[in-house]
Amino acid sequence: VRLIIGNFSGRGGEGTFVRRADQPQSLLASGNIAPDKVAANWLVKDIADIPSSRVREVRIDSQGKVLRVYKDNASEANYRVADLPKGSEAASEFVANGFASVLSGLRFDDVLPVAAATPGDARVWTSTYAMFDGLAVTATAWEKDGKDYATFVATLDEAVAGTHIEAAQAVERAQFEQIKAENAAAAAAAAEKDPKAEVAPSPEPPLAVADPGKDRDNRLAVLRTEVETLN
Repeated sequence: VRLIIGNFSGRGGEGTFVRRADQPQSLLASGNIAPDKVAANWLVKDIADIPSSRVREVRIDSQGKVLRVYKDNASEANYRVADLPKGSEAASEFVANGFASVLSGLRFDDVLPVAAATPGDARVWTSTYAMFDGLAVTATAWEKDGKDYATFVATLDEAVAGTHIEAAQAVERAQFEQIKAENAAAAAAAAEKDPKAEVAPSPEPPLAVADPGKDRDNRLAVLRTEVETLN
């Protein structure tokens, strides 16, 4: 169905002039239809929204020079700059944190076919954002005619993802065992006071405990879907 949308009618309430594309007759339709005349404004402009808390390392390569910032553990507050020259130090402990937030709320202004996205002789920056859970996003960026361009590719390192999942499962197992022990202690204390007292049922084990293999597959599937969605 193709519809040509005309002007808004300001007479006698809401209404918009429209015409079917294959007919000469214009019609006054109820309601105010106001499509944006700039096609780029029709697009969903969100590229990615990956919080910096997931980012393990950012590596930026350009013309043989490398800047790398990293964390050893997700719990660390600040990122560190790797391979500082001897005798140099970062301006502050917070100076590297901004690099990890690039993919948080990342949006574009406009798009073009990837075949036309060529940097030519422009300087190129290749930035790789590696997550603790194995997800990685590589951005190739350049400036041309006063505009900033970038292409993005998402990948998954399944070996890193597997190690991360195993660590998460170990945490869940420890938490479950602690809850079981606390419940058993509470039940023993209650039985000592009243042998006929009803004992609370044991908690259901999480999938990471009940079926670690299936839990691993499910978590990997979520990451693979994220990679597909980003790409």
